[in-house]
This record gives sequence, C-alpha cells and structure tokens, in this order.
Amino acid sequence: MDVAHIVESGFETLFLATLSQAPLYVPCEPSGAAMATRAMKVLILGGGQAGLTVAVELSKRHTEKDPLSITLVDPKDYFEIRWASVRAMVNERVREDFTLLYSDVLAPRGIKHFQSKVKVLNLLSATLESGETLEFDICLIAVGAGHPMAGVDPEATELSRRKKELVDAGARYLSGDLVIVGGGLLGAEVAGEFSNSDHRITIVQNTDELVPEMRSNARRRTKQVLRRQGVQVITGHKAQEIADGIYQVGDSILDCDVGIRCTGYYSRSKFTYLGDLPQECRDKNGWIQTNQYFQVEGCAGRIYAFGDCCTTGPKLAQTVFSNYKAVVHNMLKSLDWHTNPIHFKSYSAPLPLCILTLGPNAGVADLPFGVFERVIPAYKNRTLFISYAKDFVEMKEETKWPKAAVTLAAVGAVAAVRIATSD
Repeated sequence: MDVAHIVESGFETLFLATLSQAPLYVPCEPSGAAMATRAMKVLILGGGQAGLTVAVELSKRHTEKDPLSITLVDPKDYFEIRWASVRAMVNERVREDFTLLYSDVLAPRGIKHFQSKVKVLNLLSATLESGETLEFDICLIAVGAGHPMAGVDPEATELSRRKKELVDAGARYLSGDLVIVGGGLLGAEVAGEFSNSDHRITIVQNTDELVPEMRSNARRRTKQVLRRQGVQVITGHKAQEIADGIYQVGDSILDCDVGIRCTGYYSRSKFTYLGDLPQECRDKNGWIQTNQYFQVEGCAGRIYAFGDCCTTGPKLAQTVFSNYKAVVHNMLKSLDWHTNPIHFKSYSAPLPLCILTLGPNAGVADLPFGVFERVIPAYKNRTLFISYAKDFVEMKEETKWPKAAVTLAAVGAVAAVRIATSD
C-alpha cells in the first residue's frame, strides 16, 4: 500500500500504514498486566550535548506507572563541551574542567551506557560493533557532526587520551606560522585563539566577509578585532593546497608551518550504518532528514534525530537548549498508542544570538539588541559557560542557565539604553 490511511473511531485515531511511510509511530495497544508494566525501551545513539541532555531529561520522566529503560550508546567514556575545545588546547584549567565522565552522570540515573559504535540500525534494533543487539521501542540518533580540524573532533575514546590529544594539537598549532582555510565561526575563533603566539597567522575565506553566520556589522567588527591582533585576513579567494604547507590564494602563494582546515561540519561517515533504513532518511550529503517533530523521514516516527546530525534547525547549541523538551515530549508521545498528531510539539527556532571569542581577551557578541566587543564577550571568555553547560546537562534543580540569560539580558538592556540616549 503506497498511501497511509487514517481511520478515525470514537476518541482514538489509529494509523494504518506501512512502517516506511506512516508519519507517526503508534505502538500496539497494551494488553494484560505484563504489557502494562513493561518498561518501554529507549535507545539513544550519541552522548553529546543533544543525546546526553535528552537521556537525562527522559530519566526524570521514569515512574513506576510509566517505566522507561534508557540506554545510551557512545564509543567514548566522557562528555565534552564542544565549544570549549579550542581553548582547551592551550588552557589547562579549561582542559581539566570542560568534560564529564558518563559514569558520573548516567549510572546514578539508571541509564545504561554501552561504550561502542553502531554497526547496523533498523526499525526494531541496533547491532553494535561490540556484538550486542539492542532492541528498542523508540530510538534517538544524536551523533553530532564531524569537523576536519584536528583536535576539535574527539578521536580518543578515553578521557585521559583525549586530554593528551588536545595538548598535542595545541602544541602543534603554536609551533609555527598558521594558514587557516575557512573564515566561519570556528576559523575566526582559531585565528583569535592562536594570535597571541609569536608566529604569523593568516585566515582565508572564499566569500567577501568573515563569519557569514553573523550579521554584517558583527562580521565587520570581527575582521577589525582580528586585524588588531595581528592576523592577516584574506577574503574573496579560495585557498588551494598545492604542496605540504604551501597554498595558492588567488595569484599569491602562502607558505606556512601548519595548515588548518575550518571549512565546516560534515556528517559522520555519511551514517553508513543506516543502510537498513529507508533511503529518504538521508539527504544527498548524508545528513539525517527530519520533519518538524524531529522524526526521521521514512521511519514511521519510531526513530528520532536531534542536534547537529539532523536537518531540522541550525547546527548550534541554542537549537538543543530550545528544543530538547519538545524532543522528549514527542518521543514519549510516540510511545503512547492514544497519541494524536496534534499533541506533538514542533521545532522552535532558537533566539538569534552569537558570542564569538577571539582569544582570551577579545570577542564579538551579535545579539538581537546590538553588536558588542567588551562586556559580553568578556563574560563568555571568563567562564566559557562551562559550569552552566554542566548544570544544564545534569538537570540540576538550581541550574545557572537562567542566571546567565538574565545577566546577558541586563547587560544588553543597559547597552541599548546608552546607545539610545547618546543619539
């Protein structure tokens, strides 16, 4: 049958469709005491900001009446606050503070952790590289995205090795002249972070302006800050590596000791383990295609995807903070056979803001009420929001995120008043 048929009867809506085409997954009606008390199996693939936040939030919804058996699969034994990884390459305090061991977060909440990778995923189970097959009632893919810059994308599976990985990357980038290919947010951050060295730093962007993710005034200010820090900024040209450490940029030749690619994110391994799922679950670039409810296309609502790996929302931490409760709500609704589509929550666009650090003493904040170089970037530089992120992931009762939001809002309001009264 090619088209899903919807049959309405009394107070219930039952969806009769093939698994590959029904927009929402509705489990069978429970029957008997055993089914009524069986813990629904939730499988989460990936323990980054998106996956770990959802896992912890789901654990809070576990009750005797509605039991949940939550399993998280990630090849690492630690969680890392990714936006602090560049600073962690050169700052020991940050390096020691920006991670959490999964054992400290998951076990106390009754969440199982399999330290492995997924080999095959279908609509009923996941087979791991370590040999286990994990059945599920609902699955969330939250494997994030990869990045070509060495050191940013964790390779080490143990925390001790990850710290050494960061130290080695920092030492390499401080060892000589740098050419940074790509002037987006990460490229600009890297240029600013290593501009304190005694070596020549050059950043090359193929468009006319740096950081296209920010508004025009913030782009201009970012270029000004980097140039004040001695960074050579080249825009409107592509950089082609013609030999090791030698780049052709327009008609010019740049030589360096270390070249860094900061040309954007990519899907991890093109998600080859999704081969048993319908073809429409991935786009041509390998990203997981999701609808407004974060349900994977073609998977009957049985599989969700969230965070940088999916096509719903920008690849920003704010997307996770703005939508993790909607994802948890929708996953739980998918486990409820009485669910009607109107009860699902749609994607909510995050607040348009960006605070870019350009070294430990500089930065540019692009906020709805203006662009700032001093107080707000200094606030992020001082904390990198590490403690806030940890509190958020661990869902502590008195999380500091609201305090951070209030502080930023207050600073912005004062700045806006000053700007208005100065005109």
